[in-house]
Amino acid sequence: MQRSWRDDGTGQAIRNVVAAYLAQRDRRGELAVPDPALAAHQFVMLLSAEGQVRSLRGLQPLTEEEIREIAHQTTDLIIRAHRPS
Repeated sequence: MQRSWRDDGTGQAIRNVVAAYLAQRDRRGELAVPDPALAAHQFVMLLSAEGQVRSLRGLQPLTEEEIREIAHQTTDLIIRAHRPS
């Protein structure tokens, strides 16, 4: 399952969208993101790793609330990491 998600282009498409968003915020001076592609990769990996851990590698489905919490916490971390000085 994980391999098919990674290899079918979905993961790359998501990373591309996130990277474009981060690059746009960098250009506007709202964030300082020297490597948007790397930051997007880190964002997606943090989301998926936390989801896997909390769901016991998919054995225990996550609630909508848990999914929102993971998304919020991960987004907050990435945004704080790229605050402009």
